[in-house]
Amino acid sequence: MTDKKISIFSFTKKGGEINIRLMDILKENNISSYTLEKYLTDERMRVLTDLKEKVKKHFSDDAIIFVGATGIAIRSISGYIKDKFSDPAILVIDELGRYVIPLLSGHVGGANELAEYIGAALGATPIITTATDINGAFAVDVFAKKYDLILSSRKLAKDVSAALLDGKPVDIDSDIKDIDVSGIREKLNPSHSKCDLTVRITDKIYDENVLTLIHKDLYIGVGCKKNTDIKK
Repeated sequence: MTDKKISIFSFTKKGGEINIRLMDILKENNISSYTLEKYLTDERMRVLTDLKEKVKKHFSDDAIIFVGATGIAIRSISGYIKDKFSDPAILVIDELGRYVIPLLSGHVGGANELAEYIGAALGATPIITTATDINGAFAVDVFAKKYDLILSSRKLAKDVSAALLDGKPVDIDSDIKDIDVSGIREKLNPSHSKCDLTVRITDKIYDENVLTLIHKDLYIGVGCKKNTDIKK
């Protein structure tokens, strides 16, 4: 876990101790740490004044961690939430460091992965509630993130997850030589039956009812001729 922009907020003396431990655990990242002035015990910490304003400032970070009650976190982020494809990873840790709870962006934002990482370092229990994770099901959005792929349709991605959670088969294949999904294909459709949903890792064009996962290194643009007059 490196090179991420992560902000940490704590509100009590014990919470401040967890805050400091988190800074050490995540030291390979760009950390912004905040706590109340009376709990400043580390030169890396900054004084927390207006929480909502600080959260607004850091909502473009990769992750925001609250050391305290979930209610504080929810009220602080409620005005800035958009969707799971753009929101940062939001985590809550109790002030005793017993539990790590990913609240938002568990998959695409990496909150679940970060919770597992922090949990292992703190000796805390990650509280994962994402359906695909707790059922051990294939998560197409996690797969796309791992291979730096773009989802052609958020709706189809949700449909794929819902089908797998319902125990229905899904057909998946890859047109990209470097991405082998043969093992996943057997897992998602062991009986090789006809599927209502299809996933393709591809640089080709498929029907709109096929969920395509597209490499980010493919570009579409318009050409231009050297020395052409701007008015033309």
